[in-house]
Amino acid sequence: MKYFMGIIIPMVLFWSAPVFGQTTFAIKGGWNLTNFGGYVGYFGSPRTGVKIGASVTVPIHSRLGLQISGDYVPKGGNAAFYYEGTKTYIDYIEFSGLATFTLIAPRRLPVFSILIGPTVAFKIRTNGSEAFARRYWKDEFEFKTIDFGIAGGVGTEIAISKRVTFKAELVLIQGVSAVNKTTIYDSNSGNEKVNLTNRGISLCAGIGFPYVRRD
Repeated sequence: MKYFMGIIIPMVLFWSAPVFGQTTFAIKGGWNLTNFGGYVGYFGSPRTGVKIGASVTVPIHSRLGLQISGDYVPKGGNAAFYYEGTKTYIDYIEFSGLATFTLIAPRRLPVFSILIGPTVAFKIRTNGSEAFARRYWKDEFEFKTIDFGIAGGVGTEIAISKRVTFKAELVLIQGVSAVNKTTIYDSNSGNEKVNLTNRGISLCAGIGFPYVRRD
């Protein structure tokens, strides 16, 4: 048995299908769940939405690749200011550059990978910021145009044919900078400055189209 496993395990870890060593264009979509960080006391239920986009994955060396994506991503959360409830939503076009490290790539079976890298998102629409203005007696409340973050997760891919693959990803995103342009303070914690950050998780699936060289 030990001899048998000693043969099988290396085969599973190192026997890569040729289709996964090629540049792949993919379209994807799926479920997205987000909320604000940095102001947990006032935000209850998260926002659910649909994330859609496209990506290009380029092999760099051996098991290492780079996945560049552009997605429409709904973010924000459901706030509750005492007895006043509101939906505070921010929609973005988000770009990411994720390093992909292949863990397992057996022939004709799913490939499993780890993904990690930075994101930058550009605001295209907001809704519900009026509640912040009323809560803090301000004329208006603004969110920043650009949001920076870091993403990490896992992905899987399986070849349907030489020209088509099925892809799926589970990715967590955490903002690394405040999204509120207007300065606010939390009176319940000694008037500390509040920095709202986006955080979320998405589960997406799609179809990939490997670039096949013609000799």
